[in-house]
Amino acid sequence: MSEILIYQNENGNIKVDVMFEDGSIWLSQAQICELFGKAKSTISEHIKAIFEEEELNPISTVRNYRTVQKEGNREVERDIEYYNLDMIIAIGFRVRSSTGTKFRIWANDKLKEYITKGFVLNDERFKNGNSMGYFDELQKRLRDIRISEKFFYQKIKDIYMTSIDYDPKDEKTILGLLVEQYLAFAETMAIQRTPMYMKDWIARLDAVISLNGRELLTHAGKISHEMAIAKSGLEYKKFKDEQKKIEKIQSLKELEEDIKRLK
Repeated sequence: MSEILIYQNENGNIKVDVMFEDGSIWLSQAQICELFGKAKSTISEHIKAIFEEEELNPISTVRNYRTVQKEGNREVERDIEYYNLDMIIAIGFRVRSSTGTKFRIWANDKLKEYITKGFVLNDERFKNGNSMGYFDELQKRLRDIRISEKFFYQKIKDIYMTSIDYDPKDEKTILGLLVEQYLAFAETMAIQRTPMYMKDWIARLDAVISLNGRELLTHAGKISHEMAIAKSGLEYKKFKDEQKKIEKIQSLKELEEDIKRLK
C-alpha cells in the first residue's frame, strides 16, 4: 500500500505529492519537472541519457501506477510512469539544481525515519484532514495489535516494573485489562475519526491508569539522584563482569576451534 507524503520547499512555491512505497520515493515525470522547474523535454532527455549510459536500470527505477489526473474538465485514470529516488537524484545532478539537493536531503531523511521506526507519518496531510483513509488504516493496525498484544503489554509492564510496589504475581491480569481498555479506547477514536496527537494519547493512558485506582508517578519519586547513580553503577559493574565471563568463554571456544583446524 502506497503512502503519499508532501514535499514543500522552504519558500512554499514548490509543493509535490510524493509517493512512498517499498522503501523508496517515487515521482512522475510531471512532478519531476515541477520539482526542478524544468521543461518536460529537458527531463525526458536526461532520463533517456541516464538509461543509454547505463547509469541506472529501467527495470529497478521505473514503475507504472494507476493515477487519476485532470485532462481538461475531466478526471481520467491512466497508467503513469513513476521514477524512484535513484533516478530523481541522478536527474538532480544533471540539472545542477539546488532544489534537487534539498529534495534529496528531505527524501533521505524520510527513508532514514522509515528504516529506524518502520513507518513514516504524513504529518501535513493528517493535520489538514486530506487523508481520511488514515483512520481506516489506523483501525486495521489496532486490530492487528489486539491480535498480538505482546508489544503494548510489554511497554506498560516496563513502566510498572519501576514502581516500588510492583507485584509480579498479579501483573498479567491487571496489565492485561489495562491494555484491553486502552486499545478499546484507541479503536473507538479511530472509528469516530477523531484526530489524536501524542499529548492526547498520553493523557488518555494516564486517565485509564487513574480510573483503575493506580497512582501516577508525577514527581521525582522516593529514589534520590545519588541512589539512582549508585544503583546504576552497581548494576553496570555486574553487567560488565558478566560480559567478561562470556567473552572469556567465547575466546576459549575460538581458540579450541583454531587448534582443531591446525591439526
